[in-house]
Formats: sequence, structure tokens, C-alpha cells
Amino acid sequence: MRKYFSQGFVLFYAVLLVSIVLTVSLSLFNITYKQILISTTARESLKSYYAALTGLECAHYWDNVYPYVDPGSAPKVFGAMIGNNNDSFASASGPGPSCLSNVFTISHPSNQVSQFSLALDNGACVDVKVTKRIPADPDQTDTLIEASGYNIGSGSGCVSSNPRRTERSLLVDYNDYY
Repeated sequence: MRKYFSQGFVLFYAVLLVSIVLTVSLSLFNITYKQILISTTARESLKSYYAALTGLECAHYWDNVYPYVDPGSAPKVFGAMIGNNNDSFASASGPGPSCLSNVFTISHPSNQVSQFSLALDNGACVDVKVTKRIPADPDQTDTLIEASGYNIGSGSGCVSSNPRRTERSLLVDYNDYY
């Protein structure tokens, strides 16, 4: 009497083939998922970078439109500031500066420092700090602009508790000659 041991090999090969296809499919899904996360992070990082660049350009523009022009006194950020440290830009009755149709309020921790936040239409925002310093030469002023862009944020100080929030900062230091 002969015994056939080949029974069940077809089932074994079918299970083996399904296992291999499933492993390859899950591996491809895992790679695709990670690539999507990386591309999303890159997109959000660019959003933060461009927000910082927007704030930097805005501050630089307003610093050029209203330059500090009194080398004999302590430097002030934006030449149109008047009075003490807490005054508004230009005058109390005039409009404040704006970038991208957003009027913003500038705070002045000191005569040499101004800060503002700017919310952008794409949900990003930027915190900007402008500092004026007097170098050894009294005919020039050193200007430092720090802009921190965020992909997510709102309100004063670009507040957000989102764990996927990214920050990109830009720093520009230049001399103003009078």
C-alpha cells in the first residue's frame, strides 16, 4: 500500500504566497506612510520659513520707510515713533503699519527694541523683534531684525499647543549710515 505525502502542498504554497504578498504590501504601505509624513513636515517647515521671511521683509520695509534719523540721541526703532516707550507707531490717530493688509500693533519694551506679531492668511504667523544699537561710529546705527515664523499660531505671540508646530527663525543684522 502506497502513502501519498503530497496532499496539502498546494495549501502550503498558497499560504506562503499570500504571506509574501502581504509582507511586501505592508512594507510598501509603511514606506509610503513615512514619505507622506516627511513631505508634510517639509511643507510645514517651508510655511514657517516663509512666515519668518514675510515678517523680516515687513520690518525691514517699515524701517526703511521711517528710518531713524537723529544720530544725536538714543536710537529708536522706526523713525516715526514719538514720545515714550509705550507710544504707538506714527501717531495715536494715524493708522499703524501693515503688511499683507494686516495692521499690527508694535510694543516697545525700550526705545531701542520693538516687537510685533503678524498673522498670515494661510494660518501661519510670525513674531518679529527689531533692535537698534549704537556702534562706535555715531553716524551709523546697527539694526538687528529677528523673525520667528510658525506654521500654526494665532493671536499675540503666535500661541499654539499643537505638537506638529514648526518654527523657523531668520536673523538680519545691518548698519544704517546717515
